[in-house]
Amino acid sequence: MFAKGLHERALDFLMQQASSATDAADRCGPLIAYLTKLEAQPEHHALIWRYLGWVFQADSALALDYVKQTRLDSGEIITFLTSLAPVHLIDYLEFMIVEQKHQAPYIHEQYIRNLVEMIEEARADHDEDTSEVVGPVRNGGGTDQDVAAGTPVPASPSDEAAALAGLHARLLRFLRESQAWCCTSGWASTTAC
Repeated sequence: MFAKGLHERALDFLMQQASSATDAADRCGPLIAYLTKLEAQPEHHALIWRYLGWVFQADSALALDYVKQTRLDSGEIITFLTSLAPVHLIDYLEFMIVEQKHQAPYIHEQYIRNLVEMIEEARADHDEDTSEVVGPVRNGGGTDQDVAAGTPVPASPSDEAAALAGLHARLLRFLRESQAWCCTSGWASTTAC
């Protein structure tokens, strides 16, 4: 318990230092290095997950690189990323499938399930946003009152459509390349793989 308190204080200090750092390289590097040292001590894994959540907020690319290189259990990583954000989970599962060559059907199925959910949410948001578009937004921006009030101007429908198309392309590419998932799931009988 004593050591956990010291580790927590050290991590708090490193997080404060990262918050005030101006250089991106100095921002989260020391915190990641400390988390890496804690990997060998399972009793401190809860600290890793807590502080890694902050690292994802501060620098998601660096945090994702960390989880790709870590020695932590991939099941724990998946559970953590599921609670954090679907996009990070999708990136990690894609890494497991493409880079690490995981053939376990449940990994492929989870990747597909999460990607489809993300597409459905993006499509629903896109449909909702485009049905609510009014004159000033349709013409490329908000009103002067919106700007003065600090109200964000919604993304243009074309930007949202491009993001949705990117998700669709990612899903289709994966379905074409993923024999392990397609051949072992129920989709093989209902969908052309």
